[in-house]
Amino acid sequence: MLRKNISLLSKIGVICAVAVLSVSQASQAAGVSDSFTRADGTSLGTTEDAGHYSWVAGPSEGTNTSISNGALLLSGFVAGAPVYSSGVGIGGYQVADFNLTCNVKLAAGEWLGLSYRASDLGTRSGKLLYIEQDNATSKYLGLDGGSFPTYNFDSSVDLTQWHSLELDVKGTSHKVYFDGTLVQDIVDDGFTTGPGYINFLRSTGNNAATASFDNLAITNTAAAPVPEPSSMMLLGMGAVSMVGMAIRRRK
Repeated sequence: MLRKNISLLSKIGVICAVAVLSVSQASQAAGVSDSFTRADGTSLGTTEDAGHYSWVAGPSEGTNTSISNGALLLSGFVAGAPVYSSGVGIGGYQVADFNLTCNVKLAAGEWLGLSYRASDLGTRSGKLLYIEQDNATSKYLGLDGGSFPTYNFDSSVDLTQWHSLELDVKGTSHKVYFDGTLVQDIVDDGFTTGPGYINFLRSTGNNAATASFDNLAITNTAAAPVPEPSSMMLLGMGAVSMVGMAIRRRK
């Protein structure tokens, strides 16, 4: 009889542990990845991760977004669109704290950006990370449209070639790495820390304007919530009650 009771208690313990783990895992948003390995000229469709999130064009983007040479290409002039506002976003995916890595390049004299914790898809809403190349010597990276000091690239850096970009956001902390080097490290207490969309943007004021993104990976870095003591106590009490009932039935 004792052996049977111990066996029952062990099974209940496993069930409770699985339940707690499932709740913890479900609380985290899935990550996103896309290497854009689709045929040239095709629509973006969905991301390549298990979530298959839809790529959604902004209201001004039209058909200026496509796959080119295995990368996301944003290009062309958009009549009537505000400059620096057009692009695409990841539909159905909102996150607050995250780590994003991708490769980027832009046409000479152009601009590209990432907006995050955004309220809308395919627009400049939210916090903004941008890279701009005004001419051969003026090349820089900034956060939030110049509210913070920009990082000036050396004139030898060719932004028309692929470079790695990493954005790490947690709470009010925003860190940007370019080719593995930390180039922006700011604390912004005035901006929302809640979840939002992530958008990929380019300039809309030039017929030749192009911005390219590739090898995208986004990881939700929000800590999994730890069950409260009261929740754990309820689980424990439930397990004990079930064992007690089982023992009474066997007597």
